[in-house]
Amino acid sequence: MTGVAGLVVRVRGASYFVPLPRVGFVAPVREVRDGCLVMPREDLPFAGPLPAASGAGQAVAIRSGAGFVALAVDAVELVDAEAAARARPESELDALLAAPGGAEVP
Repeated sequence: MTGVAGLVVRVRGASYFVPLPRVGFVAPVREVRDGCLVMPREDLPFAGPLPAASGAGQAVAIRSGAGFVALAVDAVELVDAEAAARARPESELDALLAAPGGAEVP
């Protein structure tokens, strides 16, 4: 895909744009302990709903402030600038990342 601007992530039915420079990685959610996504090298603060017990969900590591925050997502899609413009703005993504356990999506 040429012209990739970043990712659109869906969280509880809302779509948020994550610019490519802020994307760390996409990983399965296997374990969350003490508010952090357990990773092989270093645990990351975790935002968003915990995945259903029946199966692992996905998380996207997003650069925020001093480091990365793992955001639980329902879906991830590579997008161009036109598709990114249809998603919620970065300011709403930042509010979601800053809220303990992920903010409620209106």
